[in-house]
Amino acid sequence: MPGIPSNITIEGRTPATIKGNLPPLIDTAPAARGGYRAGDDTGGGADPVGLFFQDNFNDQADWDATIAPGEAYAAAGATLPTGWDAARTTAGWAPSRGAEYSEGFESLYVKSGSEFTRSGTGKALVAYRSARESSAWWGDKILCKFLPEGTKSVFVRFWIRYQPGWTNRGQTKIFRVQGADMNENIWNSVSLRPGAIWDFAGNSYGSRNFISRRSSEFGWTNPPMVGTRQIGTTGESPLNWRVDSHDLDNNGTPDNYPRLRSAIDNSVMTLDGSNTEHSEFMGSAWHKMEFYMEMNSAAGEQDGKFVQWVDDQLVHRNLQMPWRQNDAVGYEDFRLVKLGGNDSWSSGQDGADITDAMKLQEWYAIDEVQIYLSLPEEMSWVSMPQV
Repeated sequence: MPGIPSNITIEGRTPATIKGNLPPLIDTAPAARGGYRAGDDTGGGADPVGLFFQDNFNDQADWDATIAPGEAYAAAGATLPTGWDAARTTAGWAPSRGAEYSEGFESLYVKSGSEFTRSGTGKALVAYRSARESSAWWGDKILCKFLPEGTKSVFVRFWIRYQPGWTNRGQTKIFRVQGADMNENIWNSVSLRPGAIWDFAGNSYGSRNFISRRSSEFGWTNPPMVGTRQIGTTGESPLNWRVDSHDLDNNGTPDNYPRLRSAIDNSVMTLDGSNTEHSEFMGSAWHKMEFYMEMNSAAGEQDGKFVQWVDDQLVHRNLQMPWRQNDAVGYEDFRLVKLGGNDSWSSGQDGADITDAMKLQEWYAIDEVQIYLSLPEEMSWVSMPQV
């Protein structure tokens, strides 16, 4: 597949002043954030050192995937949400497929609606997944921000909400950070590395915190990725929200005690080894997602970082990531932040097969996105104590 068209110039560094001309975002957890006011870099409150980009979508024009279908680039004149650099969309059960799908939704929107926004007003990024008989990945919906050349660390914060009644089946790519040769294909996940993808994943064993990590060589053999449960050497980790969030080092001994709360009764989900249903943890509430990635100091060194927090709770930590494998040539920085992705969803909540004739769709919304080029001072990856 083609990469960025040759007639498009991608600057080595996007000016740090690009913040979308948006009002500041107010963090509603001042106790946890020390009163931090995101976007306030004029001297009021804590200085958000390293803040590169933010978007709460409120001042964006209404937008949907039909405005810039396929692979689209702002530098080529495509109409994208302000401040974003690229998008890739393909229709699921969307009206753009034809009259038969007139009651469906396009794969990606920026739109208003109290159910889509954390504050109940304004706008948000809204993505729709479409179920399909086969489990093949399809229905792409990606909004992409380019990172400056030479980016060695990146921290991303956003809020997410799944629609009420979301089906705890299938897999949906939601967020990723990737390395890239900006003169090549920026959409091929196999060639975009090193990096990581965070998915929704659910099956009869419950909901999973599914993380896929890619080294400079795609897999993890030279040296291996240690300290994290994974499938073989693939870097894919279908983590249990309860068990794995309490055992960050993957050595069988609890070393972290996050206070993740049930969406059903607000109780703390304890380390009891049970599965966690989507309706129990995520449900239809808003959740704060935070990720930090840092490149290893040299090829082969096991000192890179990948850390994840949910609702101000540390849930995953690996400080031994050999993102650049031994003898790696290139693959030295992170260049892309992407929201959204395609889906593999072919069964209902009861496990019964879904047919294409059903034309099933479900949405999730993302709001208040922030991208930093360093770890914010208020963040910590120190294990959480038992209370």
